[in-house]
Amino acid sequence: MKVKSICFAIALAIPLSVMADNIIRVAAPVQKHVEQWVASSPLYGEWTSLSRTCGAWAPDAATMPSGQSFSQSRSCNQQESRTIQQREYNAQQNLYRNLGEPTTENRSVTEEESQNAVGTKAVVSTFKINNPVAGVNGIYSVTDTASNTNFNAYVNMTDDGGYWVLAAYWVVPSEMPRYLSQLLYRENALSTYSKNTATYPVIPSGKINGSTRALLKSKNSSWISMFGTWQSFDTMANGTTTPYHQAKTSIGDKIIYTQSAGWPSSAFTGVSQYNQFGFWTTYGNSGPCGGENRVGTNKMCIMTGSGYSPHGDAATDKFYFLKAE
Repeated sequence: MKVKSICFAIALAIPLSVMADNIIRVAAPVQKHVEQWVASSPLYGEWTSLSRTCGAWAPDAATMPSGQSFSQSRSCNQQESRTIQQREYNAQQNLYRNLGEPTTENRSVTEEESQNAVGTKAVVSTFKINNPVAGVNGIYSVTDTASNTNFNAYVNMTDDGGYWVLAAYWVVPSEMPRYLSQLLYRENALSTYSKNTATYPVIPSGKINGSTRALLKSKNSSWISMFGTWQSFDTMANGTTTPYHQAKTSIGDKIIYTQSAGWPSSAFTGVSQYNQFGFWTTYGNSGPCGGENRVGTNKMCIMTGSGYSPHGDAATDKFYFLKAE
C-alpha cells in the first residue's frame, strides 16, 4: 500500500506532456565552439623597382667607323622590393587572417639589353696595320682598305701613339723626286721613296693618300733641338693651301712652315702646291735655312729635289710617315 502511494506521488510530479509521450526529457549541456586556425602560405606583393643602373653601351659608337651599322649591348642591374604578409587559414569558416605586420623582401635583378647603333668614329686612315705589336717598330703587313690590297712596309709603333706607315726615307734631298707634295695632301696618288728598301720598305707608289695625319722625323741635331725627335700634323684636303702647320712634337706644340713660307710668296699658288715639298723653321726669306737666293746659316730644313741644296739638310736620315689604323 505504501509503495503504491509513493509511485502515485511521483506520477503527479511529472509534467503531463512527458507523461503523454512516455519519454523523459533532460536538458543537454551547452558545447563551446573552438575555432581551428592553421598557418597558411604568405601573401606576396608585386615587385617594385627601387633603382636601376646600367653600364655603358659596348662597343662605343666612337670606336666604330663612321656610318657603319652594328649592334651594342649592356648590362643593367635593378634593385627591387616586395611585401610579405604572413597569414592563417580557418577551414571551418573558409577565411584567412593576417599575422602581424607585413615585412619587406629585396632582390637584385641583372638584365642584358641590346640595340642597333651607327658608328661615329672618323676614318683616320685607309691604311690598316695587321697584327700590330705595341711599342715594336718593324716591317708589318699593311692593308690598303681603299683598294683592298696588302703590302709590307716599315711601321713606327713608338712615336706619338704608333701606327705610322713609312712613305719616304731619304738623306740627300736630290735622292727624292721633287714632286712629292702628295705626301701632304689627301686623295692624291702617292709617289714614295726609300733609300733602303730592305730595311725600310715604304707604301707602294700609286696608293692613294687616305691618311689624316703625318709624322716627320729628322736626325739633324739642330732640327731636333728646335722641334724635338718627331713632329706630327694634319694632312690637308686636296686643293687647300696653308703657309704653316700646327704640329704636335715630342717637346710640345710647335709651328712648322711649309716650303712656300721660305720664299717670297706667303702661300702655295696654283699647281705649285703639288710641286713643292719641304718644311722650314721660320716664315719669310730668313731663318737658319735661308730663303730664295739666300744660303741658310744652318742647313737643317727638310727638303726634297735638287734645287734646295743651299737650304736643306743633306747629311742625316729623314723619315716621313702616314697614319694608319
